[in-house]
Amino acid sequence: MKLISILLLNFLLGYSYINKLSEHFLNVDQLIWIVEDIDKVVEEWKNLGFNKVKSYDRVNTISQSGAEFYINIAFANLGGANVTWIEQLTDDNLFYEYLKSHSDGVLSLVHRISTSRDLEDEILRLKKLHINPLETINISIPGSTLCYTFMGTMENGNMFLDI
Repeated sequence: MKLISILLLNFLLGYSYINKLSEHFLNVDQLIWIVEDIDKVVEEWKNLGFNKVKSYDRVNTISQSGAEFYINIAFANLGGANVTWIEQLTDDNLFYEYLKSHSDGVLSLVHRISTSRDLEDEILRLKKLHINPLETINISIPGSTLCYTFMGTMENGNMFLDI
């Protein structure tokens, strides 16, 4: 499994970054998958036997710049892979731009970082490697707020890195 993670990171970040990775990048916490029709996607996965899906409609989302928008979001575990599906409902955000450019697909690999301090340190470290934050987005679901910081690794792969 570690070999697969390292190979995927090699694809995502480019070979020159592999030796500079922090430990938390060796494990993927989840995939963020942007979809045009979340109800259709969830129904299709349920037809394949993946019935434990938690969905939320019209979820309030706030970007780092203070822009507020709404998304539909669903969470599932597909055979050990945690997946977050997002359907954007407006056309002024990172999710819309990805969908417009790539159609349905995986926007980001998500790597969990334990503390705010560790996140700040990691962002500074990545900036030194010329990988800059694109956007920080807070998604409010009942009982929790999810915070994602998307890093600009798109030039080195086909996805954004998310911490």
